[in-house]
Amino acid sequence: MGVSTVTAGRIYKGQRRGASGEEAVLDFEKFPFTALSKTYSVDKQTPDSAATGTAYLCGVKTNNGVLGVTAKVKRGDCAAASRRENQVESLLAWAQAHGKWTGLVTTDSVTGASAAATYAHSADRTYTSSVPNGCHAKDIAEQLIHGDTGSRLKVIFGGGLSEFLPEKTRPKEQRMIEGDGLPINARGNRKDGRNLIEEYLQRHTEEDTRAAFVWTRDHLEQLEDPRYSADFLLGLFAPQRLSFALDNLYGSNDSLSSEEPSLAEMTLAAIKALSKAPRGFVLFIEAGNIDQAHHDNLAAHALEEVYQLDKAVRISTKLLSPKNTLFLVTADHSHPFTVNGYAARGKNVLGKTEKNGHNILSYASGPGGSAPARKMNRNLYPSMVNLTTGVHSAEDVPVFAVGPWAHLFTGSVEQSYLPHALSYAACIGPYSHRCAKNDLPQKTSVNVNYIKDRMERPTEKPFFTEVPVPHRVNILAPNQIEFTKVQTTAPVTTVRPTAKSSFGTTFPDSAVTHSQRYVQVPHTRPKESRKNPVNDAGDAHEPHRVASQERSTAKDFRKQISQRRKKGKNVVAASEIDAEIMPSSFINIKPESRMDDGPIEEVQDARPAANTQKQRKVVRLYVPRNGKFSNGFEKRAGMMTNYQIQTSEERPS
Repeated sequence: MGVSTVTAGRIYKGQRRGASGEEAVLDFEKFPFTALSKTYSVDKQTPDSAATGTAYLCGVKTNNGVLGVTAKVKRGDCAAASRRENQVESLLAWAQAHGKWTGLVTTDSVTGASAAATYAHSADRTYTSSVPNGCHAKDIAEQLIHGDTGSRLKVIFGGGLSEFLPEKTRPKEQRMIEGDGLPINARGNRKDGRNLIEEYLQRHTEEDTRAAFVWTRDHLEQLEDPRYSADFLLGLFAPQRLSFALDNLYGSNDSLSSEEPSLAEMTLAAIKALSKAPRGFVLFIEAGNIDQAHHDNLAAHALEEVYQLDKAVRISTKLLSPKNTLFLVTADHSHPFTVNGYAARGKNVLGKTEKNGHNILSYASGPGGSAPARKMNRNLYPSMVNLTTGVHSAEDVPVFAVGPWAHLFTGSVEQSYLPHALSYAACIGPYSHRCAKNDLPQKTSVNVNYIKDRMERPTEKPFFTEVPVPHRVNILAPNQIEFTKVQTTAPVTTVRPTAKSSFGTTFPDSAVTHSQRYVQVPHTRPKESRKNPVNDAGDAHEPHRVASQERSTAKDFRKQISQRRKKGKNVVAASEIDAEIMPSSFINIKPESRMDDGPIEEVQDARPAANTQKQRKVVRLYVPRNGKFSNGFEKRAGMMTNYQIQTSEERPS
């Protein structure tokens, strides 16, 4: 699903709804953050689905044709693929290790390259139901049922039934479930005589968990009935991949296709099942028939599959809130598919530019080149190079993101970057330390608008240069969420070094004194006031000297501020300030500032500032009820009168 497929799919969606089409918007195009992903593999300029699946699910680029292993494994090298040091874990495995539920939904076979990258380690993507002689590794279907990651998938929906069944049907006395017409007793492709569906059900029975196997659309609806509830769901709805959605809509020779669920229906059932997860979930959804339709030069079928993917995204975003769920839509690779010519606005994107013109949609390669005079043959679209099947292209593919930490998905990135950013946002896998259990969180309930502003305009630097202060977000109510700031485990004495006689501001939490930080204003400092050091004894016997010193300090400070106004305002980066967020309901004083500032309370701290013997002023900021701060501090705060807080977007390089 490259950029051209997204463009054509957008027009197709609009025209499918009776509009001109060009002005339509796919639901995932509404996501606020976009990027481009570079798809090349280690050994090829143009990748296949196995290499790209390993990249965007495991975070490692590898060779074409291999799954879940590093580039040290050449295609077909079973011995190298079996070595643990050459295997890589997927995003779903990282999620499982941290107690999250996981699921897999695809219109392709569940043993297909993209889906298999979530759970399998294989020297060849074609080892779906068997391996060559001399190869002692498990085939991909067996890894799904008995593998470390595959066996813990809560939901598995897709095609590929034949990969789990033996070539010969079993005698009735050896069947787990009686019934000649049941798919579980049908013939398959396995040469070892094993029925992996029976083994799947038996495995979970022994583990004292309930498992269900479904194979029709009606079964998905029955899963909502408490009588059929299960801990693990396996749905295989076709012998290989599912039928094209266009064939299901307008008729097909395959009578079984009417019993197949759509991608949106499988997505709905999967989310309902996974929404019970106590610690959240990770769900992988693949519109695999987009790829197959492009391979066959079936442009209309490919665009209908894009439309079905858009429906699945729309259902997902309605069921799950982007306030606490990160959504990512991308592709494994692109195809040499083109939208060309000067067709008039509103022209049928599946037709020609004009009455005797050329086709708007065409391919650079594929079976469409064999048609006479390169004209459309039913649903077959023309191609320039005649091949038995269409090939992939090396162009970058788009990435669309919305939700917490979606701002990490911008610019041009390596495809292997995607799972690392996802795991960073979810605090799993290599970045689980961001939400370490040993850290003591300080929780408070704040307005959703504040969190949204915090997510869209973060003050922290990107994670690949400096790990920011970790945060956690949990939904409490439609308009309230729980914002958790994890306190670092550094010693209490760890403070920023201070220059002598400098002015600063601390933002302490009254309940947690060790979280105080002394923050200095960078760049220029107020001129040092006349020193008049006094010891503890002098404080008691010479109070007039202390009062005189305070007046002198305040006078010099106001003088310095006045001089700085003429030169321009000094800018303080927001990252220099560590504020402990507290709800405004925590205090009893009346708000003296504007409503968008929140109340500001000035107090005296009896303890001397670091490296000085002067009293320092403490300014406590409280989160207002509408969740917004002003751009700067009020004058009455007594500190930093002439400074502005600078966000990350405005920070000078």
